Amino acid sequence: MKVYLAGAVLSSLACAIAAHYVMEQRSAREGNTGAVIKFSWTTDPDDSAAATVVKHERAAFDAVKNKDKKTYADLMADEMTVISADEGMLDKTATLKSFDSETLSSYSLNDPKAIAVAPSVILLTYKLHIKTALAGKPHEGDFFVSSLWVNRDGEWKNVLYQETPPK
Repeated sequence: MKVYLAGAVLSSLACAIAAHYVMEQRSAREGNTGAVIKFSWTTDPDDSAAATVVKHERAAFDAVKNKDKKTYADLMADEMTVISADEGMLDKTATLKSFDSETLSSYSLNDPKAIAVAPSVILLTYKLHIKTALAGKPHEGDFFVSSLWVNRDGEWKNVLYQETPPK
């Protein structure tokens, strides 16, 4: 069980480092060398930022449950990647397409932990229990989740969501 969680966290951390690198390169290309984000390794992100990210993560699940595709889409970055235990790897377009075939009846997001990997990047990890139906097929399960959020112009956007089964 710990091996899968460690793998999910390391995978997400690698994605966070890559996201930071991409943001740094974009900033440098745009001539904003003074605005390049410096790496900041800490496990204690700003409380308000961590609370906002956890609130947004719950809002995404609530949007699925309430069939609110607009809210769900607004929380995602354009380059969003979802790694679903059931559906594989999806981009934002494919994720939104699968939205219509999912019926979420309940979820619980437990033990969330936020790790600031850069001033504008937070890695959220937690345990998820979900009860849903995908394309009419009932599904219930437990997962370890890693979710990577980036603050862009004052808005937190989800760039990566990954589910890992505990077995």
